[in-house]
Amino acid sequence: SAWTAEKHIDCIIYDNGLKMRINGNEARLSLNLLKLDAQAAKYVRIRYSNHTNSEIGHLFFATYSEIGLSVTKSKTFTIDHNGETVEYVLDMSENSDWNGIIKNIRFDPVGFDNSMKDSICVIESIRIDNEMPKYDSVKHYSSSQGVNGWFYYVFDGGTTYREMNFDAAQEKWIYPNCPGLFIDAKTQNAFEYMATVRRWVCQATGTYTIDISTDFKSNYLRYAIIIKQNQKVITAYQPSEAQKTYKITTNLEYGENINIEVNYTETTTDSISLIVHIEKVS
Repeated sequence: SAWTAEKHIDCIIYDNGLKMRINGNEARLSLNLLKLDAQAAKYVRIRYSNHTNSEIGHLFFATYSEIGLSVTKSKTFTIDHNGETVEYVLDMSENSDWNGIIKNIRFDPVGFDNSMKDSICVIESIRIDNEMPKYDSVKHYSSSQGVNGWFYYVFDGGTTYREMNFDAAQEKWIYPNCPGLFIDAKTQNAFEYMATVRRWVCQATGTYTIDISTDFKSNYLRYAIIIKQNQKVITAYQPSEAQKTYKITTNLEYGENINIEVNYTETTTDSISLIVHIEKVS
């Protein structure tokens, strides 16, 4: 109840969280007169559902030394626009202005791309702490590209990665030009030389561990998992019954990407389980 509604929020109901009606593209919530040590709380976790057509959330902050809000003291992030409840992990360590004592926070649950009225957002929780962020391909699976840094592509082995389209009925990412290719929360497939790719884009500079687990398939299905950092192959391996998991540690700069590609050597559209867990360690 300490949050104050500003502009384009007409109604707030407190019921296991905060439910609000959005009537525009400048919806704002403010929390003022904090005394938050920025160095002791670098990570913001906002869990909410967005029922507008906006794909942008925005967090602003002000310190006691520089009180005014500005774009430099903010972080934008991609949000799901299909009403799913998602926990968004905002790594504020990338912003050098996140320093000293935080006085005010303004949270815009939708962006200027919203064109819907009488829609709702439901915030379940907002947590600020110093626990290193984790990005999970299952937990953060979404029907929107870019949520928590996750993207879904196909790759033909050349130079071009093509975005997949989300099929709501199947709850899968598909590529219409090559029927049968898909990625869902826990599985994905390939077809001849067309690979499916889970891409994660680094949210803040640091050191990360990347854990990949998959299932074992019989010998008739030979496949490789190729891990790339900014298009450069880090490693490629063919899982076996003895090795169902793979783990690497790498340094990443903000905006760098990790591609996890699945390739087959046979003409088949069989799928495999593939789960990726990425954790910041420093």
